[in-house]
Amino acid sequence: MRVILREDMPNLGEAGEVVDVKRGYARNYLIPRKLAMEATEGNLKTFEHMARARENRAEKLKGDAEGVAESLAGVTIHIEVEVGEEDQLYGSVTSQMIADELEEKGFEVERRNILLSTPIKELGEHEVAIHLHRDVEPVIKVLVEKRAEEEESAQVVDPSVVGELEPEEATGAVEEMEEEAGSEAAETEEEAGSEAGETGEEETP
Repeated sequence: MRVILREDMPNLGEAGEVVDVKRGYARNYLIPRKLAMEATEGNLKTFEHMARARENRAEKLKGDAEGVAESLAGVTIHIEVEVGEEDQLYGSVTSQMIADELEEKGFEVERRNILLSTPIKELGEHEVAIHLHRDVEPVIKVLVEKRAEEEESAQVVDPSVVGELEPEEATGAVEEMEEEAGSEAAETEEEAGSEAGETGEEETP
């Protein structure tokens, strides 16, 4: 029986080929599983149309992938990590982290398409391939850096350490303490005045 293979079949042929097989094999296995269709005139025309549509779709997908690959050319992403002694990373850089950074730059790449055989566990520059198409796999650079220390929150200046500050820093610190002292003095005088007024009212016959 002549059939048209809809998929590549080991020992039979590639998708689109017309091959001869035993009728029982075709009826009981290939056709029910949609691995092949009977090679009638109508099916031949239908398959030719489907084949052209697949080719056009494949060409478009490849073209789109090549366009993205051109945009990715020369792209470097920066990932900051926490490190311990001797710059050893706490944890590692994963494909998901790379995907997130790419998304920040406007590239939507699924985590599974980032060809990272093992997580990155060292600082420095690393090259990582991105699978966009079976024939298109651009390489990007991933720069793993130590996370910058967060700025320390502002603290009240201790007068005992003003002398250890630079001149400009010391002046600013002193002015700040004088302003605070003035505010506290004003509040104290206002409270004292209020108390005196209340006392006077109580003594009045």
